[in-house]
Amino acid sequence: MRRHNILLVDDEPSIRFGIREYLSGSGFEVAEAATVAQALDTAAKFQADLVLTDFRLPDGDALDLMPKLRARFPGLPIILITGFGTVEMAVKAMQLGADHVYTKPVELPMLVAQIQRLLEQRRSERSQRAKERTKRPRNPFLGVSAAIRDLEIKATRVAQSQATVLITGETGSGK
Repeated sequence: MRRHNILLVDDEPSIRFGIREYLSGSGFEVAEAATVAQALDTAAKFQADLVLTDFRLPDGDALDLMPKLRARFPGLPIILITGFGTVEMAVKAMQLGADHVYTKPVELPMLVAQIQRLLEQRRSERSQRAKERTKRPRNPFLGVSAAIRDLEIKATRVAQSQATVLITGETGSGK
């Protein structure tokens, strides 16, 4: 089973260190960024499965970062951690794409459990979309010529009947 990639965005090295060590010990690959610009660059290079970001950053805040991440990586789960949480800020963050908002200090076991739930939810959504794509009926008659249209009409008629049908043709004309 592959390890999931977590992008950790926080301007405080000591906080990044503590969270990184805990997440790494929980089986995640962790990349770090200290600014909005670094986060955007690292998210693309690292192929993050989830972003864990602080609210206040030196070159902006999570409200600047989240819409940019959502535009470049639709469906990427984002968890916001802040020491300056207000109800208004949390509502705005959720509107801009945060999946969850936590206040510092965050309980790391609870954070890991939430990360695992979000990653499983994303995996399930991708799996469901793939199943839906395979369920769509495909038209085996891709050509536009009169012969293909005639063949489509005959095949549709035969498919609606209970008759046994023998199809013949030259070697290599079928599958």
